[in-house]
Formats: sequence, structure tokens, C-alpha cells
Amino acid sequence: RLFAPYTVALVFTIACAWLARFWINDEFVGEQETLGQFVAHLFFLQGILGLDSISAGVWYVAIDWQLYSVLAILLMSFSSYQALIWLLSILSVCSLLYFNRSSQYEAYFIYFLGSYGLGMLAYLAIWQKTFQTQRSEDWQKSYYLDLER
Repeated sequence: RLFAPYTVALVFTIACAWLARFWINDEFVGEQETLGQFVAHLFFLQGILGLDSISAGVWYVAIDWQLYSVLAILLMSFSSYQALIWLLSILSVCSLLYFNRSSQYEAYFIYFLGSYGLGMLAYLAIWQKTFQTQRSEDWQKSYYLDLER
């Protein structure tokens, strides 16, 4: 859902910067964008490849895509819910204590996984509690229905 508006925003930003260069000769307009830079942005790889961002906010879209992709892969890879929670907990702590303290990891999901992972763990804890409560209520209803027969 995000890719189409993201692409339009990139094209619009490139067009505005191209027009601005006719009137303003200042470094805040930036250098001329390249095709390689645009393609890297389309695949959300600009930070990993060390390219300048076309727009100020697109770095976050790339990081969010990395975080979402890694979490989706983890969810598909683990059949045990408990193992996933342990792995996500360990990776989140590693991110907070090691990766988040070094700027060399800023272009990678692991730098931000601490806060993202803690949010996911909070959600999963609430979801699991809700799921268990619902399952318990369903069990109680079926138990009482059996008693009434």
C-alpha cells in the first residue's frame, strides 16, 4: 500500500529539486539525483548502499520496511511462538545494548530493533493474554453447556 505513494513522492521531490536548481544555488537543494539513486530508493536500499536520501523522511520508510520484512520472515520461520518471543527479546536487548550505540549500524534494522522489538513484544504479550482469556472463556462456556445437557 505504501509503495505507490512513496514512488510518487520520490518523483515529485526529484521534479521540485530540479526546478529549484534553476532559481536557488544552495547546498540545501542537493546534488542532481541519479538513476541509480532513484532505483536504490525504489528497493529501500539507499541507506545500506550509502547513498544520499532523495528526501528527508525516506530513510524511515526504508528502515520500517527492513523491520517489517525481518519480522515477517521470523514469524514464518518459527513454529514455536515461545521461541520467537525469546529470539525477539534477545535481539532487542542486543540492539539496545550494542548495535544502537554505534552509528555504523544506523542504516540497518538492527539499530532500531530495540524499540521496535519492545513494542512488538508488548503487543504480543497483550495479544497472548487476550487469546488465552478468550480461549479460557470459550472452554468455560463449552464446559457449562455440557453440564446443562
